[in-house]
Amino acid sequence: TTVPRPCYLVDLQSAAVPDGMTKTLELNGGARSVTVNGQGRSMTYANTHANGGTMADWPAVTSVPVGSVHEFVVTGVNAHPLHLHVVPFQVTAMPAAEYYEGYFKVGDWHDTLMIMEMAGGPGGQVTIRQQTDKFTGKMVVHCHILEHEDEGMMGFIDISGTEGTIYADAATLDSTCYAAAFNNTGTWATPATVDANAGDAGDAANSAVSHGPTVTAAMLGAMAGLSYF
Repeated sequence: TTVPRPCYLVDLQSAAVPDGMTKTLELNGGARSVTVNGQGRSMTYANTHANGGTMADWPAVTSVPVGSVHEFVVTGVNAHPLHLHVVPFQVTAMPAAEYYEGYFKVGDWHDTLMIMEMAGGPGGQVTIRQQTDKFTGKMVVHCHILEHEDEGMMGFIDISGTEGTIYADAATLDSTCYAAAFNNTGTWATPATVDANAGDAGDAANSAVSHGPTVTAAMLGAMAGLSYF
């Protein structure tokens, strides 16, 4: 089944990735660090506050422009769950087409990714793509084992440029995508007075009162374009 997608979730598998925007992202369990092209250190309290420093002084592991597409070739997700804030990512390449009976498939969108079935090292690379849409600032990246995060396995990516810039090629990739806000056309009813002493007939009448359109967890997930692991 094909459904219309917001333009920030168009399929990026055929998108052109600009020169210099393919980078390696490493989840380093032993060093408790997240690095991009080898850039980054363990983000512990001691490291961020060394020599009078503060969190405000801590450098980004990399920078990407707003309104564009970039990709990361990720290692370490066989042992550590990768989690990125703000911008969802699309899986565009894995050693196998799918894992966990199809929970993770090439082409899927996620915000957290861990595949223990996959080998580690160079044979265990996963390629993801992101479309940076409108937001500029810090995009946090970390291991979603919170003990590891607390031990320094985290960092942030700087999204640079002019706030509000959109990815101009989104509509070229998918002409059916929409950029407007979600439009809920349901009519919300004024709740009726519930008579707690009305018995079975009253219960049936009360349950029939319309309280507006039903929004399920699956619908919310589809709207957000996110999957949770």
